[in-house]
Amino acid sequence: MATLPCVAVASRGDDRGRAEAILQELAQRPAERAVVAEPIAHAEDALRRSADALGGGDSNHAGLLNALGLEWAETARDLARAAKAEATLTSTQRRVSETEEKLSRAKALLDDTVARRGRAQQKLESLKAQPDGGAP
Repeated sequence: MATLPCVAVASRGDDRGRAEAILQELAQRPAERAVVAEPIAHAEDALRRSADALGGGDSNHAGLLNALGLEWAETARDLARAAKAEATLTSTQRRVSETEEKLSRAKALLDDTVARRGRAQQKLESLKAQPDGGAP
């Protein structure tokens, strides 16, 4: 059973690289920086603590801290995606609302046009029904 922690650490060997790659990707998107600032700070702190633990010869905790850093980096990435999706949703909802408003105005105009056409048709029929054929 003594090999189990080593296997767990070995399976997480690339966590630091993956976490750093995610953090670099997020650094390229400054628009979302405010949303993800806290999890990024936690990820960077975990990675820093991992380096300190590794420097102190504690490879087991270093691996765990790398995994923690990856979790925080993935959380930041997921929050950035959620923020982007939310912005897209807000934009789409605004466009839907504008379209519904235009549709409502178009329906009102169409109803008014149909009503005017009906009145004009009635007027034309009443003029045709006059004995003089509607001549002045």
